[in-house]
Amino acid sequence: MSAERIITRIQQDAEAEAAAILAAAREKAAALTAEAEAASAQKVEEIRAEAAARGADAARRIALLASLEERKNSLAARRAVIDRAFEEAYAALCALPQERFEALVTALVLENAGTGEEEVQVAKEDRAAYEAVLPKVNAALVAAGKKGGLRLCSEPARFAGGFALIGTTCDVNCSYEALLRAAREREERAVAALLFETEG
Repeated sequence: MSAERIITRIQQDAEAEAAAILAAAREKAAALTAEAEAASAQKVEEIRAEAAARGADAARRIALLASLEERKNSLAARRAVIDRAFEEAYAALCALPQERFEALVTALVLENAGTGEEEVQVAKEDRAAYEAVLPKVNAALVAAGKKGGLRLCSEPARFAGGFALIGTTCDVNCSYEALLRAAREREERAVAALLFETEG
């Protein structure tokens, strides 16, 4: 199977998995948002009842504070849901079946390798998995017109999941944590819009 077909298949599988994660996250978002809104509405009513006894000016000030508190609680609940969505994406990456793991590693190497002779730095517990996949990755590099000379770095990585490409002129961090952090920086507003059906 060509590298392009592998990458297309990865993208299709990733889109299907993302849709499933998104559906579950939407359900959680709706439940958390409803709970936060119900608690905030109850608090607002309590504050308004108290404010009625204190006069119109005090009521306006307290209602404003209650509204700000409600917004703060709602934003905190949304932030928690987004955090959970990215945590679940990380867990899904760490639990990829072998075929999808190999396809992901191959796609990341093809996208990020400079010469094809870099060292691949992985966590100690991931070493055996990468020893098994590197011959296939090197073959894909050769097929893409690069040198297929990737080898494992003797020094273990300080992260779990993913890898780093160590080259002579630059290094590329392809750890799952770094990939998701970059994705979050790019896509957080879009993720929030999808989860909460807003414009970000």
